[in-house]
Amino acid sequence: MPAEEHRPWPIVENSQALLAGLGRPIHHIDDRRPMTRAKEHPAVRRLASTAGVVTAVAGTVLLAVPNRAGPVIGLTIERDARLVGVLDLALAPGLLFGRSQLSWLMARAVSNVLTAAFVLRRATDDPAHRNARLFTGAMVLATAADLRALRATVRSRRAQR
Repeated sequence: MPAEEHRPWPIVENSQALLAGLGRPIHHIDDRRPMTRAKEHPAVRRLASTAGVVTAVAGTVLLAVPNRAGPVIGLTIERDARLVGVLDLALAPGLLFGRSQLSWLMARAVSNVLTAAFVLRRATDDPAHRNARLFTGAMVLATAADLRALRATVRSRRAQR
């Protein structure tokens, strides 16, 4: 009786061929883009860092104590406050450490508009609605600052061409 030849499972065999990568080491799979931060306008870097810290703190507070922080911005339901907190915490790392802070600022501007609309829609009574309007005003100011930084970056890039 002939001895059975040992062969790895097909998935192992295919992954070994993939990892061989034509002789290139694994850590050089995509060496076309350097792993450094994009050179962006200093105003964008400052704004993104400041926005990242504020966003991280706000998100943490909304997640930690939604019953106390939610009514401050006009949200009386804990689940709604936690949802806004999760959104803030999802944006914070990109604003602080992202390669393209410009993209993260654009994402923040869009999320500010959506968050403000959500908070206005979910406000239930008069005090909550008043707080929601104040919060929406703050979001409009933050979005305007984001858009000013984006405009400054676009202008500086055009001037470099």
